[in-house]
Amino acid sequence: MNTSTMEAACLAQPARRSGERAWPQVGAVVFVGTVVNGLLAIPIRGPRIFGDELIYWELARGFAWTGHFIVRGGAAPRYGVVYPALLAAAQWLGSDQTSAYVLAQGLNAVVFSLTAVPTYLIASRVLQRRYALLAGLLAAVLPSCVLTSAIMTENAFYPLFVTSALLMLRALERPSLARQLLVVASIGVAFLARAQAVVLLPAFLVAAVLSAVVTSRSRRASALVASLRQVAPTIACLALATVAASALPGRSTLGPYHVLVASYGPRSLAHWGLANLADIELYMGVIPLGAFGILLVQAFSPTALSAELRRLVLLTACLGAGMFATVVALSASQYGLERTHERNLFYFVPLILICFLAWLEAGLPRPRGTATIVAIALVLLPLTIPLVAIASSGEDGLALVWWEDRGTPPAHAVAEMVLVAAVAATVFLLARWRLVMLGVCLFALAAALYAGERHAARAGVAGRATWRQAAWIDRAVGPDARVVALWGTTRADLDYSRITRLWADEFFNRGVRDVASADGPLPDGLPVEKLKIRSNGCLAAAFPWTPQYAVVEAESPLAAAVVRFSPSKRAILYRLDASSSDRSCFAQLQHR
Repeated sequence: MNTSTMEAACLAQPARRSGERAWPQVGAVVFVGTVVNGLLAIPIRGPRIFGDELIYWELARGFAWTGHFIVRGGAAPRYGVVYPALLAAAQWLGSDQTSAYVLAQGLNAVVFSLTAVPTYLIASRVLQRRYALLAGLLAAVLPSCVLTSAIMTENAFYPLFVTSALLMLRALERPSLARQLLVVASIGVAFLARAQAVVLLPAFLVAAVLSAVVTSRSRRASALVASLRQVAPTIACLALATVAASALPGRSTLGPYHVLVASYGPRSLAHWGLANLADIELYMGVIPLGAFGILLVQAFSPTALSAELRRLVLLTACLGAGMFATVVALSASQYGLERTHERNLFYFVPLILICFLAWLEAGLPRPRGTATIVAIALVLLPLTIPLVAIASSGEDGLALVWWEDRGTPPAHAVAEMVLVAAVAATVFLLARWRLVMLGVCLFALAAALYAGERHAARAGVAGRATWRQAAWIDRAVGPDARVVALWGTTRADLDYSRITRLWADEFFNRGVRDVASADGPLPDGLPVEKLKIRSNGCLAAAFPWTPQYAVVEAESPLAAAVVRFSPSKRAILYRLDASSSDRSCFAQLQHR
């Protein structure tokens, strides 16, 4: 028997499952992940990703104290509700917004680490226990775990995505009505966390059809018809959801993702697709993606892989393609900011890593022709990363942060990335020991985690002075007060450090209910009340409620009673005249 035949036979073995449950070990993995992620959040004492963090913090705060999802006093129906509802627990338990923020970070650490459970259950279908536990651990402490210190939907969507993948695998194995409905329900919850999940149900259907057609050596047309009949309940649910979404008047079903529904040039889409693939490649250490490429090719051979592994590989490919479609559209749009968006892609990395570990267990099968083509592609992929993305991706592309923070010239950075990919591809082609392959992957993940945490910590240090004076307004007038933050500057005078102070007042003070701006929307993109400054110094704005207090920069004093100066003396909190009957003039600038 030649080498390639032996490799195929090894991969074709049935999935090996542990004879006894390993729940104590899985629990230990979740605990370790929670501790690690909690420790990573310690240096981060304030938000750093605006206006995302501010949006979901306000939604959580509104739901906790009013029962409605509101942002700056107004309804916000287009955003996902699962994560803000989860964070409401931190709002209820925290004695103030500062302690609620710390509790939210802890909650993020737990929820993110719980991804180890569905990851282990998926891995145990194709791996021995030790490798399945390793897969669970890696899922809990991926480089993207640095996001647990941020108020971001990724923390809730990640475990929901992997749980949906687990339920999809069970439905592919036996597509009963109950299992399909569980898939639909899990995707529905994931969609309510993040509208990006809109691609999951179509991806599942494609995986189901591919699995049926690939395993049928003959009569593939009849296999296609039979598979469509089996997944008819899922198709019906998808059709109903589409009709319901189109019938909703005046609301975008995709929420913030509606901006991506546009036409794009094929060249731009192809370019950003390859660039994001290169980012994920570097994120994982190159070799796992190469191993997955080999398994994907072999998945189309009816006898090359075990049934379980084939289903996992095809499902991973379909889910990855769906997620890539959303990210490529984002990167190609004006909202992509010319960045890679690995932050929106990392969810399926645990599935790739499970396939990689299955490849290691199978003895590193590398059919010469396939492996050579895959290795060449791995080396060339970094060349597709735009130079501008290397200097600006930040936490959207953790794999690139190492070069960004070092200040490496973009052209030199691409050359270094190609060199890294070439070294890893050489190891992929020539190494004979599993530990070498695994070591390269673990080193890359650790390096990306270190770079991402250092990047986040630096942002935290830069804003430490701003966040230190966090809750001064609530301490002065209480969290139930009705306070409006006033931004009276012009756009030409818009300074980021100044606007960050306004965000700090709003984020850490529950009493700040709204923001009024004299020059339209602020850089956070959130709605603001239009502030009119009349020639006589009168301030007018159409608030849905009557403000009791106003906070404004010291350079624009009001003719009102001073309640307190901010600790840095840069802003002043004023008590407004509650007896005033002139609603068109809620405050007056002080004459100089």
